[in-house]
Amino acid sequence: MELYKKRIDELGRVVIPKSIRNKLGIIQDDYVEMNCVNGKIEISKDKGLQETNKLEAMVKLLKKVYDYDVVLCNNVEIKISTLTNVSYNQLNEAEPILIKEQRYLVKRFVINVDSKIEGYLYILSMKSLSDDDQGVIKRIIDYFVTK
Repeated sequence: MELYKKRIDELGRVVIPKSIRNKLGIIQDDYVEMNCVNGKIEISKDKGLQETNKLEAMVKLLKKVYDYDVVLCNNVEIKISTLTNVSYNQLNEAEPILIKEQRYLVKRFVINVDSKIEGYLYILSMKSLSDDDQGVIKRIIDYFVTK
């Protein structure tokens, strides 16, 4: 076991050594989970919405097969989007949003991993989604997120 001694800067930051990041598969822009257990700080890679290839495939499928515009967010920011001019703050089911002079209705789907909310999939469309469409989207999310 390697032991590292690091100084915490004025903002409370500490650098995780590269060898530890490599062992955990942590790369730039990944999220980590931190916890205090028995007087020690535990840090682990956040597994929620990290399997980008599967998530990108899900977004591409929804766009290509169903022609939905899709925005995938974690709990903080947009991770993947088929639209370029949408911001995290615009996504609100209560009101349609305007993007490039197009009016979109927004439907939000919660992404759960191990009974924990890990993010949201937003479908932006010109018309409201039928119950059947929503059921299909939920099954697609389950397939890609739980596999």
